[in-house]
Amino acid sequence: MEHLRVLVVDDETDMAEFVQGALESLQHRAECAGGKDAFCRQYNDSFDVIMLDLFMPDGDGIELLRLLSDWESRAAVVFMSGKDRSILNAAQRVAKDHDLPVLGTLQKPFTVDELDTVMGRYADVIGKSAKVPAFKPSSQDIKHALAEGQFTLFIRPQARTGTNAIVGGETLLRWKHPARGMVGQETFMPVAEECGLSKELIEFAATSAVKHLSVLNRAGRRMRLSVGVTPKCLSGWKMAEMLEPLCRSEGVDPDQLIIDVPEAVLENNLSKYIDMLTRLRIKGFILSISGFGTGRTALHQLVRMPINEIKLDRMVVNGMAKDPEVRAFAKVTVLVARELGIRMVGTGVNDQVTLDALAAMQVELAQGGIVGEPVEAAQYSIDTGSDVGMAG
Repeated sequence: MEHLRVLVVDDETDMAEFVQGALESLQHRAECAGGKDAFCRQYNDSFDVIMLDLFMPDGDGIELLRLLSDWESRAAVVFMSGKDRSILNAAQRVAKDHDLPVLGTLQKPFTVDELDTVMGRYADVIGKSAKVPAFKPSSQDIKHALAEGQFTLFIRPQARTGTNAIVGGETLLRWKHPARGMVGQETFMPVAEECGLSKELIEFAATSAVKHLSVLNRAGRRMRLSVGVTPKCLSGWKMAEMLEPLCRSEGVDPDQLIIDVPEAVLENNLSKYIDMLTRLRIKGFILSISGFGTGRTALHQLVRMPINEIKLDRMVVNGMAKDPEVRAFAKVTVLVARELGIRMVGTGVNDQVTLDALAAMQVELAQGGIVGEPVEAAQYSIDTGSDVGMAG
């Protein structure tokens, strides 16, 4: 096991000394900080792991998470508490929201073996969270790539949970960079949105998706494809007016094109975008909320949204098996969606157990590794079995 440098933050002296001794018996180096003030004095970038007590008189663990995030800490976090386990689970979600790696939680009192198990996850967790220096394209880079036709459309397949038949897909933009190879849209889309080029990229994606649907229609394979949009695409741009004649000219029905709107865009700005969303619905396009479950959208707000579909975020889908609260949230969301006539999609599905769980909950569609990895649109193959039609 790797020998780690650990800062134990706990105002209970006996507990802090026990943890320090246990860590040293496991060949780690440990220091103790008795609260927020001591933590602020002692913390530096040399610590590999921060063990946080969630309840301290001069500052709770969540407050210290914000400090670690502000300091751009690279240390992994372990939570300790003698309170209800649901609080530990909630703290893990907060840490992930702050992009902090988490080794796990320890319910007080815990044993040396339990501590050893958590610390043993360090190499795996840090390896997965390590970030390669990011490629940050300029607006000129993106303009040049558009002019040179370097962007291409990929499709992540979707399947029915009950039959596993491929019935549609989620489109993704990729940049075939001449020096860096294939670059994902998470790298260039934020820059494009900031400099006003996102509309051109989304128009390219939508046009490519509609043309691909047209090819499938002519082959007798009626599918649906989704296209993600950004805030600037929902304001000040006549998206509906662009999409409607495009679909008509290609022989594609509007309800074959799904407009994916991130939950984060809607949770505070629904009134700003409601007119564009409603017009898209009136013209027959399908509206979907993507990344649902990671924001602050309350379930009762779904009544106000003119949507046809909800995509449960991968964190919710993959958290169902381990976290009773996440599982309860997913079940309630599915129940509300069913009552409102909204279709559910599970994302990030990588194993049969999760796929079966979604089917049991009556989540209609799934996407993820077990269904299929994204492929270039030209290589996208469709299941031609009897169950290829999509429900309304």
